[in-house]
Parts: sequence; structure tokens; C-alpha cells
Amino acid sequence: YLFKRIHDFAGPAFAVSLVVLVITFMKGNMPKLLDLKWLAKGGGLFGDKHVSAECYNAGEKGWYWIAAIVGAFVVVSGLVLDFPNFEQGRNVMTWYHWIHSIAGVVIMSAAMGHIYMGTVAMEGAFEAMATGYCDANWAKEHHDLWYEEMKDQAESDGMSAARQKT
Repeated sequence: YLFKRIHDFAGPAFAVSLVVLVITFMKGNMPKLLDLKWLAKGGGLFGDKHVSAECYNAGEKGWYWIAAIVGAFVVVSGLVLDFPNFEQGRNVMTWYHWIHSIAGVVIMSAAMGHIYMGTVAMEGAFEAMATGYCDANWAKEHHDLWYEEMKDQAESDGMSAARQKT
């Protein structure tokens, strides 16, 4: 009973967090042609050259869209289940239980894969997530296009700051 109550009250926090996630990170997670190249090479597993990536690679964008879309199914079905006083019949509630359960398993499975990739599978990724900063060499190796963009931006900011001093 206690965990059911915790689950019922944590649901709205999940819903709000999902909205914040979608709004905050949507711009950088829009699919591009570059992502097809990344996927075709399995993120660098196939071929002899590292695959170029921007701030988010296709795998990270895939996790974002799974979280956004499947998370929306979790939220909507959870709201229907939380408020059974709107004359939903037993059949409707049964369907929403199925949707909520399957979507929950999908998002938790994807989260486990994401956690594995961000902690064990890729050296340096956890430190970047924990601190918000990453080593320039790591950025150059895994997100080379983003690294170049940041380097160019830093150089132009440095030049404009130098010009302001004179």
C-alpha cells in the first residue's frame, strides 16, 4: 500500500520533469542527416573511422525521443488510472493498465541501457554528466563537431573581449 501511494504521488513529479526535459533539450535533439550516418556505422562500431557527432549523437537523441514519447504514454495512462472517477469502464481501465505497464517497462529498460552507457561502457561519460564539464580530448573524440563549434565560439568570444579592452 505504501509503495502504491508513493507511486501515485511521484507520478505528477515525473510528469513535470518530463515536460521540463522535453522543453529544455528539444532544440539539440532534432534529428539530422548526420544522425543517419552515425546510425549506419553503429556509433563507430563499424568502419575504421570515428563517427562525427554534434552535442548529442544519434544514440543520445534516440534516448531523448524514447523518454519523451514513451514518457508521454506513461503520464497520460497514469493520469487516467489515478482519476478513475470520470466514468471510465472496466475495459478502458484495463487497457490503460496495459499501456502504463508496457510503457513503464520500455522506459525503464531504455534508462538501464542509458545508465550502463553513461557509467561503465564509455570512459569519461559519467564525469561529464556528474560535473557538467568534459575534457577537451573526450569532446573531440566523441562529439567532434560540437567540440569545433565550442572552440570557434571560445575563440570569437576571446577576440571580442580583447577588442573591448583596447
